[in-house]
Amino acid sequence: HKAVLNRLLKAYENPDIFYQVLRRNFEAKFGTANPFVFWYEDLINQLELIISKVSHLQILEIVKEICKNPKENSTGFPDLFVYNGLDFFFAEVKSENDHLSNKQLHWIHFMQKLAVPVKIIRPVVTF
Repeated sequence: HKAVLNRLLKAYENPDIFYQVLRRNFEAKFGTANPFVFWYEDLINQLELIISKVSHLQILEIVKEICKNPKENSTGFPDLFVYNGLDFFFAEVKSENDHLSNKQLHWIHFMQKLAVPVKIIRPVVTF
């Protein structure tokens, strides 16, 4: 399996191939039970929005990191993708008394290493 995965990841270095496979798999697998994907109609549009903001190399490194250990690395990813025009960041939302898990810290540090903007947001409730 590892050789096949490495061959696919190598092919995905070409952005056109990566996006064609993403679109084709979305259409072919939509609705299929999968522990990694929560399917909904607008998902592909949101993925394409993220792809338009985050560089292909950054996305590829994130995919590679998940592939290293899918069970371990499929959790802890930031909660939100926030954007305004060309500006964007991933956000981990935490309540006042909530703490970051080791998996969340892993992803925050990993994204920082890739120069992917990521923030920890602590909403304040006011009345």
